[in-house]
Amino acid sequence: LISFKGIQQSIVELLDQGKTLCQQKRPEAVEKFDEVLNLDPEHEEAKRLKQECQENIDNVATVLVDKPKKRPAKEAPKKAVAKPTAPPLKRSRKGVFVLVMVLLLGVAGAFVYREQLKDFINQTISEKPEIAAKVPTSLETAQQEMIQAKSLAEQNQASINSLEVFRVAINFEERAIEAEKANKFSEAERLFSEAGVKYSEAAKAASKKLDIASFEKSATKAKQSALSADKKALKDGASNVASYKKAKNLLASADKELEQGKYESAGSTFASAESFFNKAIKEAADLRRKKMSNTQLLAQVNDAQEEATRAKSEADRTNAKSLSSEAYKYASNKEGEGEKYLAKKNYSKAIEFFQDAALGYGTAFSEKSAADKAQKLFQQGNYTQSLKELDAVFVSTPYNGENKKARKLYTDIQRAQFNLEQKIEDAKSASNRGDLTSALAFLNALPDRDKEIFEVRNLKKTIIAQDQTPPVIQHTADKDYDPQEPIKISATGQDNLEMKEVTLYYVKKGTKTYSQGTMQLIGRGVYDFMIPQEYHKGKEIRYYFVALDANSNKKNLATQKKPYKIKSRSKKSNIPQIP
Repeated sequence: LISFKGIQQSIVELLDQGKTLCQQKRPEAVEKFDEVLNLDPEHEEAKRLKQECQENIDNVATVLVDKPKKRPAKEAPKKAVAKPTAPPLKRSRKGVFVLVMVLLLGVAGAFVYREQLKDFINQTISEKPEIAAKVPTSLETAQQEMIQAKSLAEQNQASINSLEVFRVAINFEERAIEAEKANKFSEAERLFSEAGVKYSEAAKAASKKLDIASFEKSATKAKQSALSADKKALKDGASNVASYKKAKNLLASADKELEQGKYESAGSTFASAESFFNKAIKEAADLRRKKMSNTQLLAQVNDAQEEATRAKSEADRTNAKSLSSEAYKYASNKEGEGEKYLAKKNYSKAIEFFQDAALGYGTAFSEKSAADKAQKLFQQGNYTQSLKELDAVFVSTPYNGENKKARKLYTDIQRAQFNLEQKIEDAKSASNRGDLTSALAFLNALPDRDKEIFEVRNLKKTIIAQDQTPPVIQHTADKDYDPQEPIKISATGQDNLEMKEVTLYYVKKGTKTYSQGTMQLIGRGVYDFMIPQEYHKGKEIRYYFVALDANSNKKNLATQKKPYKIKSRSKKSNIPQIP
């Protein structure tokens, strides 16, 4: 269902994009309709729009080719000016002088124009990088199309069902991002397009696997439900009823379809068989009731009603209505119908409806219990077992439809599981490239429940074990200290992956043995330590730092031989001097 909805959504988006491009009479519109036809070859609207759009684009091309060339607008004035003949000029000294001045002014104007032209050309050349840095519209389009294809692939769980193709698509995307950062827009556009194609291929391949796996899983569950109904029918003595024989024939047909790999058809046939088994059970019960007296029927009515009441009490105790509102509503309606038939003394019908009510309340209780257990496992990061618990909710329900809240929880768990697997894969890939910082960042981005999973903890240890870079530590020493006030030593420590601890070694002057204390991280790489009171009495305190990262790479700041030194302030300096 997830894959089908995802494909339908993609088709709608592609059609909208194609229509917009077609109105603009752009050739890319035809490509959009081709993508729709790749997803659904029989899509009539896409075929029609593609043909109409192709005709419009061809008409535009024809007009552009056949359009006559216009003559430059400047030629007409030149000819118009050239036609009349100017009268002969009388040459004189004054006329020659005027002519020389005009020529000089023309030369000066040409020189100024040339300088302005140079400035314009230089300015244009200097601005070229800024113009080139603008992202082309075609690149943005290719990137957007790739994002849509990637979203569809993720919906179809392509990282699980079509991993190889999905990895190729990720590689193209990463290379495209690098090319875009380097302003290689043509290459980036090509790589984004390649990534989009691969994501689409992964989505299609995953969709097929997902559909087949889903149909096979549904068919297997339907078979289990049908077999359970068969056992109940035999137990209730329904083997001689016509509906039972019909159910057995359907069961045999469904088994053959399952063996042939026709999972969708087999699931439907198993469901029909279950329906006929249940019908046979009711028919057998009706036959038995016809032979009973009213007293016997009334006793069965009371038993069925008490069973429904007990099931309702159990469902209410667990607040099953909050999650299984569909089943609870179904049971409540059946219970109401049973009471009506009881009032009319139609005991056979009353028994039937009370039994259905008990089944509905029991289903609500079971669904709530399974969902609670699944939620607990989900919070612990045990996604596989959590999904198995929820599978029981969707096996068989007495009401039409399915539990919407349980389905939403199922989808949330699937999404969390996919995110975990993706982050682990990203961390492994970064680690293989030698990018340990990014690798650890992927794991640290996981929610707390995932960080405690064995695979995550083990991978984190493997990444940290490759680290050979020591941490960085910095400190600014005070000139002196007041022996009457607390003495706080602060330092900042950072590591490319993860800090373990910072230790302060300190001693007062006149003592050789250094004491040590673990500094407290107070936030953003800042570490503090308070020197004990007994060290305040000395004239001087000496100290140095040792920082360790998670892989025990060590960094010293000062040493025992060359420590930091701060002196005690003189008491005289605190007394104001009298002039």
